[in-house]
Amino acid sequence: MRTASRILRVAALAFFVSFSAEARPFRFEPTDLEMVDSGLMEVDAQFGGFVGKDSRRLALPDYEIAIGLTKRVEFDLDGMFGFGGEHLNALHTLSDPLWPSAKLGLIDDHDRDAAFSLGLQLGPRLPTNDYVGIGYQALALFGLRKGHAQFVFNGGALVDPSPRGQAKRPWGFLGGIDFALDLDHRGEWSVISQLGIGHYGRIYEDFATLSGGFAWQVNSKLELSAIALASPFTHDDRLGVLFGVSPRFQLF
Repeated sequence: MRTASRILRVAALAFFVSFSAEARPFRFEPTDLEMVDSGLMEVDAQFGGFVGKDSRRLALPDYEIAIGLTKRVEFDLDGMFGFGGEHLNALHTLSDPLWPSAKLGLIDDHDRDAAFSLGLQLGPRLPTNDYVGIGYQALALFGLRKGHAQFVFNGGALVDPSPRGQAKRPWGFLGGIDFALDLDHRGEWSVISQLGIGHYGRIYEDFATLSGGFAWQVNSKLELSAIALASPFTHDDRLGVLFGVSPRFQLF
């Protein structure tokens, strides 16, 4: 009961943070296939800023909460809360729909030098204040590792809650690659990069976002990161910088 209570408090806090915020076009960030150990909770929070053609946005934060339930099953909660607008002195709140999901590790075939993995991540997309209705998102994940390099290919689709005032729901197809390269044999320092692309059938504009940076595994319970992003073909979030902190906690 104590573990369930902690999980509910985390989910309630994430919903409260994202509530009472304005809708914005969803930007897909490819995910990895590193499953959190059973009983552990990892909070991946990124803070930073973006500039667009005629807009500014602060992410405070862009977050993913992961809780390991079994060796091959993980509960995730993704969301974003921030501020945006044309001028820094006239910002309003922004958010993404919440995505509570199950990440399933279906296949994990590995040896000392190489690995192959396959998984799924799927769940509903829940409305925050300026959205209406419930959507759904599903991803297929295909991972390859050779030596110190790791690639995870993402592909899937989503139907989003409707932005308030819109009669139709956004829907689209998503794809991308999550890449990591360890720079030392202990995996303490690594180069990280992501390519996320999306095609929307209505309401939102298509996008392609490329990011790259570095991650520092301080210890088994904490990772820090810094990345730069570019999305040259979109109206918003054309350039950005994010600083991440990813602590881990023992839940049960």
